[in-house]
Amino acid sequence: MIPERRTVGVVPSPKLVRALPMMSLLLEASGMGVEILSPEDDAGRMTGVIYDMPGGGGGVRVPACAASICLVWASAVGESSEIRFRLGGDVPEVLRGRRVRSMAPQGCDISRYGGDPLALSGDCALWKRLSLPEQRHEAFCTSLEAWSEARCLFDLVNSRRFMCILPLINWLRALSDWDEWQRPTLHGAFIFDDPNLHAARYGFVRFPEIAASAKENNFHVAFGTVPLDGYYASRKAASVFRSWEDAISLCVHGNNHTRRELGGSLPGAGRLALMRQALHRVESLERRTGLRVSRCMVPPHGACAEATLPALVDAGFLCASVSHGSLHAENPAAEWTARLGPASSVVIGGLPIMPRFPLGDQAAVSALLAAYLGQPILPMGHHGDVESGLGPLVELADYINSLGKVKWACLDDVSCSLHALRVVGRTVWVRLVARRARFSVPQGSSELRVVAPWLDSRQDEVWMHEVGLASRPVILQRLADGSFCGVLRSANIEVVVVRTGIGDSRGGKAPRTAYSAIARRLAAEARDRVLPWLPPFLRGFLRS
Repeated sequence: MIPERRTVGVVPSPKLVRALPMMSLLLEASGMGVEILSPEDDAGRMTGVIYDMPGGGGGVRVPACAASICLVWASAVGESSEIRFRLGGDVPEVLRGRRVRSMAPQGCDISRYGGDPLALSGDCALWKRLSLPEQRHEAFCTSLEAWSEARCLFDLVNSRRFMCILPLINWLRALSDWDEWQRPTLHGAFIFDDPNLHAARYGFVRFPEIAASAKENNFHVAFGTVPLDGYYASRKAASVFRSWEDAISLCVHGNNHTRRELGGSLPGAGRLALMRQALHRVESLERRTGLRVSRCMVPPHGACAEATLPALVDAGFLCASVSHGSLHAENPAAEWTARLGPASSVVIGGLPIMPRFPLGDQAAVSALLAAYLGQPILPMGHHGDVESGLGPLVELADYINSLGKVKWACLDDVSCSLHALRVVGRTVWVRLVARRARFSVPQGSSELRVVAPWLDSRQDEVWMHEVGLASRPVILQRLADGSFCGVLRSANIEVVVVRTGIGDSRGGKAPRTAYSAIARRLAAEARDRVLPWLPPFLRGFLRS
């Protein structure tokens, strides 16, 4: 369904104007228009109104409209404060009763504003829903410094500063059609970069041990393997992956694992040849081991240039997993990086991007934030993160499982969850943010409509396969409004975006691998494998 444009009015003030650049990006990312209001304007014609008030102000000046939110500026932001969310009421379900440690606005208190507190720090309310019948008026404490210093939305939408923006995101969702779309259950996987199949152990990672723990404690680990390493796979290692495919899997970690090999230095043809070589090596590994490697690219060192993303699509990759910070660092001049953060998923250059976050002391908060935003939950690390054992991994998995029903899976299956459904009569609308998606439709549904404005109309076709029917996939018809239409006969559907006119992914001349890249990778693997046998002081020396 093509959404209607809704408009939010902003009542300007000297402080609010400083926050307006990031606020406008958030409104745009939420599908909202923005209009600056003057005192003479009728606020009632707006979908909602945003205004502000200095910390410690008097009563609430609620605009004459059905929905508003008041930003109360804090004098400071605490480095590490406990934030408590109310157990029930209007608190989003995944946040109810949660306690997290993060930065919290300080020096203001909205207790005097009436209504029910939704979040508190100490005895001070940070977020409140005001008590007005049949209207949605809220107030929350936030930091002008955080808003004005932010370069991109993810400078606010992260585990440390999320409380400065989360109430506004939630309010905008209430004004939009967010709740009218049904999304799949939460999906997740741990990602460990670098391990290969040369043995049943890589550094501190023991494949049998981690697979058994994942099965017992309900989580999944995807190992980002370097295609260059695929020249050999031990039978024991391959056997572990075949026996525990529900618990551990493989994805693609670059090609040669050189620094910035997915960066912006290669010409277009060179990027495509490099990505095709990576898949050719992966396909060879699959044939020799009987394993399936997810077509998800995990760029080495997080370096992935915008120009590389179409080459990944052309080569046959389904998605990539990169942190928002890494994407911005590699593409500082790209306008789209400023909007990264609040969306459940994004597509850049035709490739779905699934954000990941590091293991560490903020991983639980990052997981909670990802669950709230509807993003895949993808903590990432290296073999050294389990040096002291699997305890921290199991603890984080237990926390993630407490957030709701979580489907742990390989990254191909995780990427298939990037869609949302809405049923209108006998028509099922699908917002597609994946190159492959699987879902079920209600009995009696007769028409499928797919909305995916990111598709390349010259190269991409949308195919529908009705699972369980002895029929061939059909190409959906593109309509004048840009959506794709097909007739439904089965309840179980798979939709695939097919890139046409590219040819066999194994075609083309493979680039020559530099001896220096081979030597560097062999040295890095030797270092990783010897670390568990060294005393701690030597481990630190080698890592540096």
